[in-house]
Amino acid sequence: MSACVESFPPEVSSLDSREGHVSTGVRVEHSLFLGSMKMCLRKQAHQLSRCIGRCGRVHLVGSIYSGVIGNALRTMRLHADKLVKGCSQDDARFFVFVIESLTLDGAFMSLCSTWRFSPYEPLEEQNKEVWLICRALFDLPASCAQEACERLCVESPKCMAMCGFLALMTRTPLALGLFAHGGGRYGDFPIARAALCHVDPVHSRSLVSIISKCVIGTNELFSSDVCRCILAVEKEAACSWTEQLCVKPADADTEKQSLEEIAYADQTEHGADWMRLSVLARSRLLESTENTEQARAWRTLWESVAHTAEMAYVVVSRRSCVPFVVLWVHTHTGFVCFARQLNVSGDYRSWTDACAKELEGSVRSSFAATNREPVVPVSRRSKTYSIDVRDNDDRWDLECCDSASESVMATVNAARECDSSCFMMAQGSFRGVVSVCFVSFRL
Repeated sequence: MSACVESFPPEVSSLDSREGHVSTGVRVEHSLFLGSMKMCLRKQAHQLSRCIGRCGRVHLVGSIYSGVIGNALRTMRLHADKLVKGCSQDDARFFVFVIESLTLDGAFMSLCSTWRFSPYEPLEEQNKEVWLICRALFDLPASCAQEACERLCVESPKCMAMCGFLALMTRTPLALGLFAHGGGRYGDFPIARAALCHVDPVHSRSLVSIISKCVIGTNELFSSDVCRCILAVEKEAACSWTEQLCVKPADADTEKQSLEEIAYADQTEHGADWMRLSVLARSRLLESTENTEQARAWRTLWESVAHTAEMAYVVVSRRSCVPFVVLWVHTHTGFVCFARQLNVSGDYRSWTDACAKELEGSVRSSFAATNREPVVPVSRRSKTYSIDVRDNDDRWDLECCDSASESVMATVNAARECDSSCFMMAQGSFRGVVSVCFVSFRL
């Protein structure tokens, strides 16, 4: 073990403030620690991928994986003690020491060099050794979360935002405890507040973006405590910690982007707590007087479009055919029809999300002009019709909600009656307030 420390370059008298280096609060010991850990953990870092069982998006780990993480943590403790006597005997002190070390040599930047994050292994361009250092650090006992949070606030307040990002990248019990810790002398959720006021240094993503779209395994590991504190933090106008290391300050659009990430998160990748948070985020995003039921109805419409679009790939992407979408939405005045021609471009999965957002916005504009809102059917007649709407031929002749829909439906109905149009459709069942149908045919 000691050979790793002794082989590192001789000590230097100071650290400059060039990219990847900071002089404030960082000592030579931090540089020595990070450098020696990169060498000593190289073999273990490359072992991780062989210790993981994979079944689609589900990752399974066992005692061998835990052993690798535990060995890495023990190695880190030994080296920390060699550099700072007694450092590893206090979990909170050891935690702050390693966090400060991760501000050096672009370590944190390397962890942000990916479009997806896993709490089990480094992905894409992430530095494997740095990832293992971070993952092993957050494997410390969750019982030290309060002391570690308070010590970080006092000794290294400029590392708080980075700590928040690392916590939701790893999502161990200690990580989630740190992120959602609140009520101390520094106010509620100090680490979360600092992190949510900043973006990552590589792709300028907000913290919410990293956990809402880019994370593998969100549904099985996400914490309801994190969901509860995110929206509470988003209500605050500004952050007290404006100067933070390794991250960039958020701009005026960050809060809106964060709310959009929450509001439009795919429900198949997140748990019930996030879905409840999503409804609240949508209401705030719109800055309207929408109540919870209205927000839930609009979210249902968006989800139905997105999920039906995923199913309708073959229909929408047919060669030499033009795609259209038809929505049958239940409102206070009964069922109405909304229809538009589509333009499919780029990556299909990305297109489905963009299409759902754009169509929701179009329906909102159309309904606002006629004082309509999507509502769940309550009368016996409307409930019966909603159950059978996918099989009722008269749905093609329902009242259209605007002139654009009337024009599109005239084209669609003409194609339905023309044998040479090669008319094809993919329709979802009625869900909450809407039934969505994607069609394509030759004009």
